[in-house]
Amino acid sequence: MYAGREAVHACLATAWRDALARAHAPHVFHLPAVQMAWLDTIGRLREVEPLVVRVAHGGVEAWFSVAIHTYRGRLVSRRVCEAVGQDYFGYDEPLVVGDPATADWDAVWSALRAALAGTADSGLFRSVDPRLAGTRFSEPAGDESPVLRLEGESFDRLLARCSANHRGDIRRRVRRLEQRGDLALHIFGPAEAPAAVAELAGPFWAAFTDPGGSHAGQERPGLRDFVTRLVQDGVPAGHTHVSALRLDGRAIAWHVGLQSERRLYWWLPAHAEAWAEYSPGKVLLARLIERLMGDGWAELHFQTGSQRYKLAWQPTLPPRRAVRWYARTARAGLLAAYDRLSGLHAR
Repeated sequence: MYAGREAVHACLATAWRDALARAHAPHVFHLPAVQMAWLDTIGRLREVEPLVVRVAHGGVEAWFSVAIHTYRGRLVSRRVCEAVGQDYFGYDEPLVVGDPATADWDAVWSALRAALAGTADSGLFRSVDPRLAGTRFSEPAGDESPVLRLEGESFDRLLARCSANHRGDIRRRVRRLEQRGDLALHIFGPAEAPAAVAELAGPFWAAFTDPGGSHAGQERPGLRDFVTRLVQDGVPAGHTHVSALRLDGRAIAWHVGLQSERRLYWWLPAHAEAWAEYSPGKVLLARLIERLMGDGWAELHFQTGSQRYKLAWQPTLPPRRAVRWYARTARAGLLAAYDRLSGLHAR
């Protein structure tokens, strides 16, 4: 186990990076740069205790990058183990080296709980691949995570599979914007990181935090620094994806996401509230899907939440599970009983 900020940073740069190179089906949230960006911004502000725990079972290595959060209530506080970046990252499963089918995942999660004895009262991982969740600590996930497959067909055929209402809505909104000027989707390339940061610091953030906008109240302490770090470092490195829908050269909608292995992870969309009646965010998404398909991308991961605008594209809904465990202590037993009686989650 690697404990403490310096040890975890060193692990992410060495042992974790080596495991990543050998891993089975890693995703973008496993990248050391993404994890460090969260730890150094939001994690630092929250004063979390970072840990990396390696569990070996059945020829498989499961690497858990976790943060111990202290949640203080009116009567009692609790220390909860969560995946690093859990409230911002889309998936919370461990990094797996080897064939996951050969491991007893109940034993793996039990080993994680044992490794954190005296450190955490409970653990909560909200979105885990069912193949890695086991059964003992597994429960239904709170939200679905839609995935849109992009390979093997054209944008026109994809749109034809959607409802007539959705097809007509997209075409009508595109047409209305095109009547107002030259409409273009811009994706910031690796050499455009300074321009992407400037876009983020100015019009994007003004739109994202607009009191009348759809994201009003969603900015949390450290989020701006976290996103800026991801854009500044991740656009040149290739794991952060920034796009803007421009009308006569002026951006009216934006998206900041993450990418790896021809997969785009939908994350932070925003639009200029002055153009809200034209739904520029929907148009940006349509143009982005069309561009991704033309460039041969494999998938668009919409991540947590089955909002109507996502489901309109007829994505698949791969099963997800949550994993929740309590420490084998009297204190944790009381917290578990309280959670069951009150219907609260372990937070």
